Amino acid sequence: MTANEIDHLILDVRHNNGGNSYKNTELVRALVHFETTRADGQLYVLMGCNTFSAAQNLLTNLDRWTSPVYVGEPSGSRPNIVGEDTEVVLPFSGTRASISSVYHQQSWPKDARIWVAPHVPVGLSSEAYFAGEDPALDAVLELIAR
Repeated sequence: MTANEIDHLILDVRHNNGGNSYKNTELVRALVHFETTRADGQLYVLMGCNTFSAAQNLLTNLDRWTSPVYVGEPSGSRPNIVGEDTEVVLPFSGTRASISSVYHQQSWPKDARIWVAPHVPVGLSSEAYFAGEDPALDAVLELIAR
């Protein structure tokens, strides 16, 4: 199979709690290229409540630059967020803490959404989890099979 034979792409960011938002650019460019070079192709993004920080910025950029089908649960934070981990030491207790210190406006300024909502909402029950089932991936595979 060559790269040109790939019609659909599934990106799973359900348990991605972030990292460095500035490293998303090349992935977003690659996904824009994928989408624009596939007449019948579709980008599917699996997401959930553990998708936040840099992964939230990735979702917001994909929402802005591509036409993904989001599948799963709502994302873990707003499209415009404060992120990037900064370590601090509390002065009286000496306790180390982590705070977010950089504002990321990836969406339009008045975007009041509290999350990015899935186009295809699919929850994960404890029964499915412990049975090793993946209802979100199953939903995408069903959409592709149509």
